Amino acid sequence: MTKKSIDEVANDINSDNSDEAGYQLLSTIYINNKSKLEVYHKACGKSYFVNYKDWRDGNRCPYCRGTHKKTTQEFNEELERKHLPYICGKYNGALVKTGFVCNRCGRAFNTRPIDVLQGHGCNCYKKEK
Repeated sequence: MTKKSIDEVANDINSDNSDEAGYQLLSTIYINNKSKLEVYHKACGKSYFVNYKDWRDGNRCPYCRGTHKKTTQEFNEELERKHLPYICGKYNGALVKTGFVCNRCGRAFNTRPIDVLQGHGCNCYKKEK
């Protein structure tokens, strides 16, 4: 199999019909099928990086699938939407312990973000039960 040119890759991505809105290749350089390409998803308005091999295997927008890695700001917004009284330090993934501060008692503690989302947090809430 010969190496594709950037024009061939762009044509493949830009003509994808798996989604009504479609996708647009933003990258201008194609090295090989394992290097990251920046792709814009017109339906959600987000750009993301994917390698061409994963694209051919059917991996599409991680934002629409809900599999993108959240930023610290996105995670803190999720805590706020769920009315959880905590502020996260630096978010590095759902399973990586990080620092939290309880807005109720001011206590700082370390735990996994997934545990906080599942209702396990500051000890001041456990005392009420």
